[in-house]
Amino acid sequence: MPEILLCNRQFGLNSIESQCGVSASEITGFGCTANPTSLLPYQPYLLGAAPSYYDRNVMTQLGAGGNV
Repeated sequence: MPEILLCNRQFGLNSIESQCGVSASEITGFGCTANPTSLLPYQPYLLGAAPSYYDRNVMTQLGAGGNV
């Protein structure tokens, strides 16, 4: 099961690393973009070095509000 990060406000990667202990290299953003520069509110992000096709599919469905 993928780990998904969903923030309620925008975060810079330095904030995520210091507050949550999550490295920027472990975050994949919506649209399968690896290493985003910041995390936008209410957008799903996957945690893990190599997300699978299934993990990215789940994230896509969440990012589209489940209307995929």
